[in-house]
This record gives sequence, structure tokens and C-alpha cells, in this order.
Amino acid sequence: MNTFKQFFTTALLASASLGAYAQSIDNEVFIEQVGATNQADVEVGVSGGLTFAASAEDNLADIYQEGESNVAYIGQGNLGSSANDNEAEIDQNGNGNNAEIEQGTDIGSADKSVASIDQDGTINEADISQGALGSSEEDEATIGQTGIDNKAVISQGVDGSSETSTASIHQDGNANYGHIRQGVDGISVSNTAAISQTGDANTATINQAFPGLADDNTADIEQIGNENTALIEQTGFASSSEMNTADILQQGDLNQATVTQFGVGDLANINQNGTANVATVTMGAP
Repeated sequence: MNTFKQFFTTALLASASLGAYAQSIDNEVFIEQVGATNQADVEVGVSGGLTFAASAEDNLADIYQEGESNVAYIGQGNLGSSANDNEAEIDQNGNGNNAEIEQGTDIGSADKSVASIDQDGTINEADISQGALGSSEEDEATIGQTGIDNKAVISQGVDGSSETSTASIHQDGNANYGHIRQGVDGISVSNTAAISQTGDANTATINQAFPGLADDNTADIEQIGNENTALIEQTGFASSSEMNTADILQQGDLNQATVTQFGVGDLANINQNGTANVATVTMGAP
């Protein structure tokens, strides 16, 4: 096992990176930074450029940042490589931070990999991509955010395929945006997506193979507060879907909920508790 540890406590720019050649297996990377405008970059099993790794397996990467305007990035098995059984975690405490995790993206593949981002503060952005332009199978992605004006996006198998993968976003605060995409412009089969938001003026969107082919997927959105918007789309233009389930629960006033499903044997359920709410369900052929 190879282990890389780096700790930063300066308030100025600090960066760390790890590049692995050939196969990258059973490595561990830990980075801790305290201060403002810091940058942490971890790349394991990347093919192309100055690195020529074919795969990343059983690797662990962990980044912790405390302060303002920090940037954290973890890449495992990207640029045509594969990411199998990897784990990536980013924790940020402060405002104006940016966190990104990529596993098996850019014509790569991600299999049984786990990614998580946790942010506490305002105007933060979190992005997880697994198997983009490739395939995502049995992957797990989680984003948790506390504060206002935050943005969270999870993409699994976008422009490719996503199968039996799980994605979840939890946001506590106002004016937050959460978006999960599984198999968009491709194939989405037996995936699970969930977004929960507490606060006002939040937006939650789940796309499963829109447009594309969606079978046996589950999408769930729960919003507690006022003036929230929820949207679930399961397959779309020139596509068909089967046995998909969409659930939206909203508690509060002036909320909007929309479900779009094209296919056979789909189920849509919208539950709203409050006043001046709007619910729309569209089913049928594209």
C-alpha cells in the first residue's frame, strides 16, 4: 500500500497533486488545508498527457479544507481509464468553495466506486461525475450541503450508461439547487436517485435517461418549505421506458411539482401539503 499525506495551514495558495503511472492500485491520499484560496488536486490512474495509467482500483482519496474560496479536485481512473472499487471524499467548511470528484470519466468506466462531498457554508458548488461518456455500474454518490445559495450536481453514466447506481443530495437552507442525472442521453437501468431539501426557494431536478432508455429506475424528491420547485424526468424524446417510479413530497406553500414519464408500467406520485401549490404529471409517448 502506498500512502501520501500532505497538510497545509497557510492562508495563501497551497496545492498538492499525485499522478500515478501504469496501474494505480491500493493507494491512499490525505490532504488537509486550513485558510483561504487553497487548492488541492488529486489524480490517480489517469490515462493520457504525462500519465499513462490504465486503471485505478481500491484507491482512497480524502481532502479536508477549512476557509474561504478553496478548490478541491479528485480524479480516479479518468481519460479512457477505469475506476473500480475506489473511494473519494471531500469535506469543506466555509464560503465560496468548489469541490469536484470524477471517477471513470471521459470514455472511461466506474464500477462499485464511492464518492461523497460535504460542504458547510454559502455559495458553495459540488460536482460528482461517475462514468461520464462511459459507464457507471453499482456506484454510489452523495452530496450534503448546509447553507444558502449552494449548488450540487451528480452525474452517473451521462452520454453513456448507468446501471444499479445510487445518487443522493441533501441540502439544508434557502435558494439551493440540486440536480441528479443518470444515463442522460444514454441508458439508465435500475438506478436510484434522491434529493431532500429543507428551506425556501430551492430547486430539485432528477433526469433518468432524458432523452434515452430508462427501465426500473426510482426517483424521489422531498422538499420542506415554500416556493420550491421539483422536477423528475424519466426518459424522453424518441425513447421508451418501463417500470419507473417517481415520488415527490412537498410541504409548504407556493410549491411546484412536475413528473414526466414516457413508457409502460410507470408510477408517478405527488403529495403536496399547503396552499397555492401546483402539480403536473405527463405520461405517454414522446
